[in-house]
Amino acid sequence: MDVIKTKKEVNVFDVIEGMRKDRVNMVLTKLQYLFIFDALLEAMLSPDSQMSCDQLKKLDLSAMKAKCRKEFQHLQETTKHQEDLATLAGNSSENKHKNRFPDLLPVDKFRPVLKSPGNLFGSTDYINATFVKDISQRGFIMTQSPLASIVEDVWRLVFDYDCTSIVMLNTVDDSDESLMVYWPNAHNATASHGLMTVICKKIEESDVFTRTQFEVKHKRSQKSILVDHFSFHGCPESKPDVHKLREFIKYTRTKGTGPALVHCLNGVGLSAVYVTVISELERIDKEGAVDVFRTLHRLRKQCPHAVQTQDEYLLCYELLRDHLNNPEEYAVVF
Repeated sequence: MDVIKTKKEVNVFDVIEGMRKDRVNMVLTKLQYLFIFDALLEAMLSPDSQMSCDQLKKLDLSAMKAKCRKEFQHLQETTKHQEDLATLAGNSSENKHKNRFPDLLPVDKFRPVLKSPGNLFGSTDYINATFVKDISQRGFIMTQSPLASIVEDVWRLVFDYDCTSIVMLNTVDDSDESLMVYWPNAHNATASHGLMTVICKKIEESDVFTRTQFEVKHKRSQKSILVDHFSFHGCPESKPDVHKLREFIKYTRTKGTGPALVHCLNGVGLSAVYVTVISELERIDKEGAVDVFRTLHRLRKQCPHAVQTQDEYLLCYELLRDHLNNPEEYAVVF
């Protein structure tokens, strides 16, 4: 990087050759050599994206939009030629009907494999979902809003990976049969989906979200788990309410054990915004700084379509600024 800054050129071969005069085993494989080039390309193309909390608090909307436009363009450029992103499972003939959008498929090496048996027609180990981690290494599973044909698979996923928290970031639309209530929605009600049984134990309402607690069982197992389902109220077809979504994120970010299951309509839009903002809240706590670009660049190595639009990218900044400007405000009341 020092040579790039001073001479505006790259010569990795000469640098490594010089290093090997002192340490013979430096950079042993082709993969390591390619990694150096990728890292240098990323560093050269990446904007100076980190900013202090005080800088973000003072940033007006016009400046924020300009920053987002520049960073999002760089994000698109630096993540469009990634390797080893095979999606064979999602593209297979037996699984294609399980994808809400045929062009939004999980990368094979990051998809959660269903382990418990299913009982419905077409049951396999596949679900359109992706494992991701925030900067503190807390796990999340991002997925699409469940289709009617995969409801058993969703509850298998929850059961297999002990997802004791489900975060729902899309609304149920009566005019769209594919957007459904996939859970029992009355106290003590029970729903069966193949080999999965879901029992509603508690329902609590607030202005911001509904919290429903379920007991989830598999008919061939003695195990059962308690799951909290948080359904956000402020997700119309247009942009969600920033203030309400910020409150929702603050309330749900520390709930549950195991990976939190997060879903929106396509599994890569608001779900990725949610994970990104939680990552940045961790960064704020630890470093007193914000770097949305860096977090999303890393996230796209696991989920290449994470945060699809510039508006979603801007929403990450708006949520973080709202958090910084209202640090003590917390108004979720049941």
